[in-house]
Amino acid sequence: LDDYLLRNYGYSKEYVRSDEYHLHVMGREVGVKFNPDRRVVNTLDAFGLLEIAREEGKHGQALEELLGSYFERADDISDGNVLRSIAQRAGLQRYPPDDESKFQALRE
Repeated sequence: LDDYLLRNYGYSKEYVRSDEYHLHVMGREVGVKFNPDRRVVNTLDAFGLLEIAREEGKHGQALEELLGSYFERADDISDGNVLRSIAQRAGLQRYPPDDESKFQALRE
């Protein structure tokens, strides 16, 4: 993430890891402690999980688990094991899906 933020926004590693970094300031205001060690990963399967959660009426729970996992714990939300854990904590019944065609449609 450090390289990405430097390359795309000009933010130094020191700045994005400081208490003055604007994302950390805004996070503190709402009770979120952003983990600076998270990585930029492919989130396509995470969106598939959220779609299943929406269908099961558990979108809010799944979104909260997903965001906490990524932003606060710096988990790799492109990893299937991480997503299964998120789905379990959110109480999803149909994840991973038996039919991967829903995810395939998102990939196209």
